[in-house]
Amino acid sequence: MLAKFSISRVPHLAEELTKSTVTTSNSIRVEDAVNRIVAFLQTGNVVALTGAGVNVGLDTHGRRGSDGLYTMIPNFKSMLYRDLIDESPRGRRIRKKYWLQSYLSYPFYRDAQPNATHLALTALQHSGHISKLITQNVDGLHLKAALSGNAPSSVVDNIIQLHGTLHSVRCAFGHSVDRQTFQDRISIVNTEWAAHLGRMERAGLLPRPGMMLSKTSLGYDFIVPKCPTCLEEDRMRSIQMTDVVHFGDSIPETIKKQSLKAIEDAERLLIVGASPMTPFARGLLNEALSLRKPVLMVDVGPENADSQDAKVEKIEIPSRSLLPSVVEQLLSTHKH
Repeated sequence: MLAKFSISRVPHLAEELTKSTVTTSNSIRVEDAVNRIVAFLQTGNVVALTGAGVNVGLDTHGRRGSDGLYTMIPNFKSMLYRDLIDESPRGRRIRKKYWLQSYLSYPFYRDAQPNATHLALTALQHSGHISKLITQNVDGLHLKAALSGNAPSSVVDNIIQLHGTLHSVRCAFGHSVDRQTFQDRISIVNTEWAAHLGRMERAGLLPRPGMMLSKTSLGYDFIVPKCPTCLEEDRMRSIQMTDVVHFGDSIPETIKKQSLKAIEDAERLLIVGASPMTPFARGLLNEALSLRKPVLMVDVGPENADSQDAKVEKIEIPSRSLLPSVVEQLLSTHKH
């Protein structure tokens, strides 16, 4: 059942509707694209799958594409799970670098705010047009959008973070802590780096996510705090990482089952700003197609624009130029 909802219930959405940049496409006009998405969502019970494309305007680069990290930073390499859990001296050096980069870039993620696309998707969840939202992103912005809009708990509960979240830290023995708490622990044992980070924040020079540290670094030592619960339990070598699925790691089975169940229960699949390049994300698309569910891909991305899969309808226009208007149409129609 579609819920009654108004644009004013989502803070800043009305403002974002007027700010959104309209982009044209050679294959379809913006107005026609909006109407097509409205028709696709009209009956509700649609699952949305999102990726890095929804973050345009937040200066968070994906890994692929013309402005991706692999292109902009030629030597960029993702941290591999096997390296992060390596207990050798090499592994300890890798984790030290991992946590130093995370420490310097975390304020960006902590302070990032949802954009028009995040807010529009929250509105569509709240209204019942989108039943579940599966995201490949680990920044927590879909959750932040839901919480900032005072959305009911059902909206928050129906967000599946496929690859985990940067806002939590977990040790090898399962003890978890809020990321900001861990950030504060790092500051306590690394006073020189804390002072340096403070100077960077005041100057507005925080590193962008993915930016590599210079080889001519400041020369300060960096200490990774121990897990206090493990210390109490006399475990001295407990490895800690952000609670995300790193390259080479596996998505938890519970998350896999939830995601597949969402696809099975939905009538349609809407893919927004996502390049389903990870095997499991591609598997969700294949599952929807095998069940003969209609699939609409918006803000296609360079990896999928030339896909030969005729069963997938594609709209090659940025989602920020479409979804706010989609919300406006659907909710104004729903009120009458």
